[in-house]
Amino acid sequence: MRSAIASIAFAVRRLWGHRFPRIGSLGFKTLFEVLPKRVTGDLFEGIEVEFDLTDVVQRTAFYLGERFEAPTASVLADWTKGENAVFFDIGANFGFYTFAVWSRCRDATIFSFEPNPKTFRKLSEIVEKNGLDRITPCAIALAHEQSLAALHFDSVNSGAASLGGGIESQSESVMVSVITFCDFLERNSLEIPSTPRWVAKIDVEGFELKVLRGMEPALRRKAFRGLCIEFNEENLARCGNSTREIEAFLGNVGYSRLNETSLETRAGHMDNVFFVPTADPAPMAPESSRAQRQERPRPGAQ
Repeated sequence: MRSAIASIAFAVRRLWGHRFPRIGSLGFKTLFEVLPKRVTGDLFEGIEVEFDLTDVVQRTAFYLGERFEAPTASVLADWTKGENAVFFDIGANFGFYTFAVWSRCRDATIFSFEPNPKTFRKLSEIVEKNGLDRITPCAIALAHEQSLAALHFDSVNSGAASLGGGIESQSESVMVSVITFCDFLERNSLEIPSTPRWVAKIDVEGFELKVLRGMEPALRRKAFRGLCIEFNEENLARCGNSTREIEAFLGNVGYSRLNETSLETRAGHMDNVFFVPTADPAPMAPESSRAQRQERPRPGAQ
């Protein structure tokens, strides 16, 4: 019975463009009560995933599709279009943004960074199963210096894994390798482009400024046509930083925040904020993405 329900659920999801229609909190609760804990089907066209619906991030991505933190997926994909584009998904989790960008930009080169061993295995399995040879999963964390550090996480919300720690639900930890972005470039013989061709999404639960500091040489050379950075004041404070420091740092290296507030995802103190090279005109989001209601995953609240 549950497998039949899963088949119907994926049929509905495909009909609505690989997402569910809004069904309210009661509908959301009922849906996940009747579904199996694991279901297999398309995340996006051409990307088959076995979803673990006990995990907050996978459950929310399964339900929302591109409404997940909208319009982030559309903006990242638009930026990544074009010859020789490279997308760096820093804090990739199971790969939602990796696969969202790949589904629209199949000639792009993608590097997906995920240091949590369990989540990295999930990401790697999806890449391997779907034969996505332009995506390279990387089992490392990025910051401002090389080190070994404790990654703290819990078993229910993989999106809460953090090098900063201090979150009550984080009952487990593992030591992970940490390098700088420029170390990664050197190790993989990647040259900084002479014109902006790179795109980065950085969502690392408070370590965003530390990641950016490790990217400074590439930022100063305007390698990136766009940056998407999670602004979570609470997580940043836990790691000794603030959103104001991020904006000041990026301003100093030649990037400015987009002023079009409809491009930002809003949910209390959690934002995805977009930056572009200061000298360049700000790219516009697609009309469809600007019209979307912006949503952020919350456990059990839809």
